Amino acid sequence: MKIINTLNILSEISSTFSGNNMLHQQRVAVIAFSLAKELKLSKPEQSILFQAGLIHDIGILHEFDAEENLRMIMENKFWPLHQHAAVSAKISRVLNLDNRVTEAVELHHYAKKHNPSLYGRILFLSDSIEVSYRSLSNKYAFNVIFDFLKQKAKFFDEKAFSAFKNISEKEHFWFSLADDTLSFTIENIIDELGDEDADARFSKAVSYLIAHISDSRSSYLHGYSLLNKNLAAALAYKFDVDMEKIKTAALIAHAGNVMVPTELVDSMHTLEVMEKNIIKSHAYYTGIFSKRIGFDNDIVRWASYHHENISGTGYPFKISDFDTGAKILQISTIVAALLQDRAYRKKYDKNSIVKIIEELTDNKIVDKSIACYAKTINFNNIINTKDEYYSAFLLLFRSGSNPDSASGAK
Repeated sequence: MKIINTLNILSEISSTFSGNNMLHQQRVAVIAFSLAKELKLSKPEQSILFQAGLIHDIGILHEFDAEENLRMIMENKFWPLHQHAAVSAKISRVLNLDNRVTEAVELHHYAKKHNPSLYGRILFLSDSIEVSYRSLSNKYAFNVIFDFLKQKAKFFDEKAFSAFKNISEKEHFWFSLADDTLSFTIENIIDELGDEDADARFSKAVSYLIAHISDSRSSYLHGYSLLNKNLAAALAYKFDVDMEKIKTAALIAHAGNVMVPTELVDSMHTLEVMEKNIIKSHAYYTGIFSKRIGFDNDIVRWASYHHENISGTGYPFKISDFDTGAKILQISTIVAALLQDRAYRKKYDKNSIVKIIEELTDNKIVDKSIACYAKTINFNNIINTKDEYYSAFLLLFRSGSNPDSASGAK
């Protein structure tokens, strides 16, 4: 797992929420990097600003919709935006990123007068440039952006704004921000900066962040990934499967939920065939996200196969021959879902769940030995088992929480 590559993918995942805007964080990262180069900042400093740009809005999950965010920035109303900036900074700290990344993220909605950080001021300008670019009805009309922002020059760092004037006169800068070239631009920047291997703390935080993001897709999914992890761990202990790998696979198994519209997740009507196919796509996207991030191959496989079954009638790969880890996750995801309410039904009690497991076993959907053991698990213990890291991580998204409680910082 590489740090910048992972931040880039987390940027994509978090951008699927209504409060965010697709590609906004990535464009801001490219703009901030370009400004840093024009200012002749060192390569490590360029990397700091690029990383900060990629995750500066990762704390937006439920705040405002994208149009409201855009309106407030265009009207210079920055104060209502500070909460998500603070949350994003806390996530940066938990990911154990450079303190200067965290500082830039936290201050990215502070104008020059109230922003003591050069990195924060550059990110503030970068954010404003991207919002102006996004508001264009024709993306080739970029010549007007500098003159438009010049009217707000008092809010911006003078040297950074001068650097923007220089790069704004180069057409290739604007072309690099276009939807169809942005991924290529980002790949080139990562190649230029170089990418470092992530440490264990970063990797663990990423898996919990993905769990929180996927569980936030619907109020019915809150806490689902924790149930899945607890169940998978109980089964893995019995069947001698790597405990850390199965926990991670369970936490990220529903990363693909971000590609499913909330109205389908919360639907109370019988789904049409096309709608069912959209729901099924989440397992496929989980595989894509987890592979691109660089999780261990076992973790990627187990997470991707959680809706397959031994009769070969599952989805999305229709395979019947898969290993014990995947078979465990198949059962844990089923039971975890049954332990929770859904829009169209209430949660099941222990006897009902056992009956469903037996039916699945009789129909050769789940592995018999794993299913038999699953029936003996005390589901109340699973529900009541706490995960201090998971609980602390949830606090990151609450106003006024202490970020050090999750990061372990002293």
